[in-house]
Amino acid sequence: MRNGIYTVDSIENGLVRLLWQEDETVEEYIAEDKFSHEISEGMLIDVKMASQKVFISKPKHELTKSRRDEMKEKMDRLKKR
Repeated sequence: MRNGIYTVDSIENGLVRLLWQEDETVEEYIAEDKFSHEISEGMLIDVKMASQKVFISKPKHELTKSRRDEMKEKMDRLKKR
């Protein structure tokens, strides 16, 4: 797994699908219980180190809120068309 910012794309049956922000074709799957913090779909997380045994991530709450606000604005503009 690469270091960097990932989006929590989905959470199903205890498995979290992450998309790497630099290239969203790169997918990683991590067990939900490996996270030391609460996660939700659409959340951005910063992965600092990952290996077979170690997974360290930090939630990016401000960046997540900013991205969600951007998407809401885009959706609102589209609805007004």
